[in-house]
Amino acid sequence: TLLWSYSFIKSQNIFKKGSGILITLFVSNISWFTFIAACYYGFKNFSIYQVLIGISFSVTLVYLAFARLSLYINSKFKDKSKLVKFVNKYYLGGNVNSVAVKSDGNGLTTRFVSGDKSLLGEVKLNNFAIEEAEFGVYTTDVLLKVLSVLNENISIDLVKSGDKVISLNAKDDGAKVNYMLSDLSVINQPPQLKQIPEFELQLNVDSTFIKKFIAGKGALPDTESFTVISGNNTEVVIGYSSIATNRVAIPVQNKTDNMIDNVSFSANLFKDVLEANKECESATLEVSSEGLARIKFNVNDYESTYYLVAVQNVN
Repeated sequence: TLLWSYSFIKSQNIFKKGSGILITLFVSNISWFTFIAACYYGFKNFSIYQVLIGISFSVTLVYLAFARLSLYINSKFKDKSKLVKFVNKYYLGGNVNSVAVKSDGNGLTTRFVSGDKSLLGEVKLNNFAIEEAEFGVYTTDVLLKVLSVLNENISIDLVKSGDKVISLNAKDDGAKVNYMLSDLSVINQPPQLKQIPEFELQLNVDSTFIKKFIAGKGALPDTESFTVISGNNTEVVIGYSSIATNRVAIPVQNKTDNMIDNVSFSANLFKDVLEANKECESATLEVSSEGLARIKFNVNDYESTYYLVAVQNVN
């Protein structure tokens, strides 16, 4: 009786307001009455020690059972926004449409390269349980559109044919979608960085910088590059040129005392990187005189790393 009544007490939060007066009355009132009555008759017929042991055992058993149930439910139902955010961190507004994704059973990982080979990256999502597998996403734009049909709480299943994952099925309480996955052989595999140069500059990237850069690039939509100018007053300049031009200069803190020659990178790609990670409040943009930049973001369950290859220096 103790197990039965306390189980219903624990399940009260399953029933939403408006579920019906009879259900609410039964769960919230009768279960408590039964539990108290069982304790009363226990004290009347058994010793205090035996009753306390019985109550403790019942409560502990119910807590463990509901904990297991919670883990099971969490493994079946996921936040769609969490998956969409992972996708957007590599998709970068359409710059990377095809990737290979690996699941280790507790999270997702992907490495990717942009079409023009000027950006290389890796994104990890932790605490997102999908069965262990590796699969190809060839049309990320279609995947995002398909997921947009569903509500926030979804369940996800991978469909296999032999050893290969052929599709991703997702559903909510009102719809089910199917996205066809691709063979890994048709995905452009990103190269491994064999040797990473020294990064002489370490520039502080905070929420203010992110907002200013995104706004600055929006103000100069046709400008394709930004330039890092180091010195006593280090700046990131969108639209830099040796002649008078429209430009946006954003002062940044250099965490080192080093100075290097001016080096330029794609403003479009960097803006998309910042857009995809704008919830980050603190990161570091590392810049090498050999023409490579790296920025890492680590927020909540996401770990993102991006490498930018320098473009031809602006005169």
